[in-house]
Amino acid sequence: MTLPPNPPPIPYQPQAQPVDTSALDVLGVFYYVLACLYLVGGFIPFLYVLFGIFVGVSGAANADNAEQAHGMAAFGGFMACIGIFFGALFWILSFLYFLTGGGLRNRKRLTLCYVMAGLVCLVFPLGTVLGVFTFVCLSKPGMKAMFA
Repeated sequence: MTLPPNPPPIPYQPQAQPVDTSALDVLGVFYYVLACLYLVGGFIPFLYVLFGIFVGVSGAANADNAEQAHGMAAFGGFMACIGIFFGALFWILSFLYFLTGGGLRNRKRLTLCYVMAGLVCLVFPLGTVLGVFTFVCLSKPGMKAMFA
């Protein structure tokens, strides 16, 4: 009498520990805090917009000739464009940090979390710490199973 063959072994699937899930929640909160800081900081470049409008209008109004008026208006427009660009950049980053915080807390958007962790590493020194800890937490064995 022959015995039936042994069933194949069940592949090892690492499970996330409760400490890992709470670490992701804390990281998500830190990304929310960073997003709020960027959201508020996005209003500061609009001082350049106000400065550009003021210089453009007052310089053009008080100019002695047309060439000087065009120069002051162009300089004011340039300053306003710089302010709009950096304000929009801050707000876009703020939105991406909000998405990353939500992704970490809801266990979604793993690729976005990796990309933003790399990007936040450029914000020295607090962003570097946040990015490194994000990479450390996401590289643990059970994390990819949580995001699936």
